[in-house]
Amino acid sequence: MKPSKLSSKGAVWAGILGTPVLLVALLVTIGVSGAASKGGTSSSAASTQSTGKLIRSQPMNAAATYRYWTPARMAAAKPVPVPAIAESQHGVAAAGGPSGPARAVSGYVPANLRALPASPQSPQGSGGARPDVECYHCFVPYTQYYYFARYRTYPVSTVAKMFFTNNGGNYVCSASVQYTNVVWTAGHCVANTDFTHQFSTNVLICPSYNAGVNPAVGCWAGGGMVTWTNWFSNNSFEWDMGGITMSNCGTVNCTDIGNVTGYLGLAWNWPENQNYYAFGYPQGSPFDGRFIVTTNSQFGYEDSDGNNQGGPNSVAIGSSQTGGSSGGPWVWQFGTNNYLNGHNDWRHTAVPEEMNSPYFDTRACQIANAAGRPLTC
Repeated sequence: MKPSKLSSKGAVWAGILGTPVLLVALLVTIGVSGAASKGGTSSSAASTQSTGKLIRSQPMNAAATYRYWTPARMAAAKPVPVPAIAESQHGVAAAGGPSGPARAVSGYVPANLRALPASPQSPQGSGGARPDVECYHCFVPYTQYYYFARYRTYPVSTVAKMFFTNNGGNYVCSASVQYTNVVWTAGHCVANTDFTHQFSTNVLICPSYNAGVNPAVGCWAGGGMVTWTNWFSNNSFEWDMGGITMSNCGTVNCTDIGNVTGYLGLAWNWPENQNYYAFGYPQGSPFDGRFIVTTNSQFGYEDSDGNNQGGPNSVAIGSSQTGGSSGGPWVWQFGTNNYLNGHNDWRHTAVPEEMNSPYFDTRACQIANAAGRPLTC
């Protein structure tokens, strides 16, 4: 079935079993120096150094998560609004770029999932346009669809709806599978959702969610989370990345999540001027969070308004996806190499038809590695 076209513009801002379990997050920081992404010195408090440190949550109990998410709680969970940031007067600030050589690692397609053919709209190479020649805060053309094709076709099979609790509230975000037992999402979905500097709990990842939990796929509980201290402590959206280590037994399939869904490749330190397919489960009006929405857009411009704290500027594309889409993957070379190279994250208050992502430099490799994907960063 062909996807149903929504628009080329438009905008809006914005259970499984029984009892809740309160989990207190243990904050552990991990020093990151150069290409290293694990090890380092632990401490009990988050660092605020602009060089960045990784911070982990306490491990979560999968059985308690499965008991917590009753159908009623899932139906009542609210979308995390796409964070909106006021425009500054300084425009685009110079803030670095790649933090090392451009690299990419392949994903995985399970034998029972047919890979999508290459899309003619997706380039096979990388563009060379520089941000200073792009049109800052201009409308970025995009095309947006409800994705009504088969969800159980790779790489769309890796896209998931995320349920979680933060500061006493139940929320939804979007996510994607990044390794056999690793899921990627926005930092503000794993921690600091309402800027109270807390890790999320009761994390549940449901791939191929289609007007409800897919009965052939089920859901998996999060086991632990990792993000950057510059997001957790300093609210820097340029560091707003989140990795989740998953339970190895889901509600339907008692195996690692990536064995059922496959997982995306990962690309970092590439030029910004790419063509992206952005996926998510937007639940804020006019959407209802029941289906995957896909946005196809070329890179528009970069911006430092996300409080970059020493990180590179964010990357903007055209999109009107709303609350609940946060963390949904930006797939580069969709239909061929299927690299994760960004995610739905934030927009400007005066530019509702855009979506920004942290630039994926070496830090993206470090987050994925810390969450459990073995990578040399």
